[in-house]
Amino acid sequence: MSEELKPCPFCGSKNVMIDDLFDNGTNTVFCGECQSKSSNFCHFDSAIEQWNTRAPQNEWISVDDELPENITTIDLLINAKRRRIDCVFMNGKFYVTPNSGDWVEIKNTVTHWMIAPPLPTPLKEI
Repeated sequence: MSEELKPCPFCGSKNVMIDDLFDNGTNTVFCGECQSKSSNFCHFDSAIEQWNTRAPQNEWISVDDELPENITTIDLLINAKRRRIDCVFMNGKFYVTPNSGDWVEIKNTVTHWMIAPPLPTPLKEI
């Protein structure tokens, strides 16, 4: 029997569900509020387990303990002191997109990361 889905670890919403989002026979858990999602899994129980054990928002995770999933938008700490926002992790490397729009690998020592928090809703115009 499958475990019950826990609330979203990023926004706290209980509006979470599991579905074959890509219509390819895989299971993905996603949040209906902030649009966070799990990886795709062949097995229903694996998708639930991964969702239920994700690190909550605003917790720094050491790269020695765990690396983010591919194509996850993250914030980084470089040399344990300088923060870089809206980066991604792909193919074992950290990247940032400067104004040019091209991916640029971060060559400095990344020591910690966290999932980038969702934008507040509703957004207020300035």
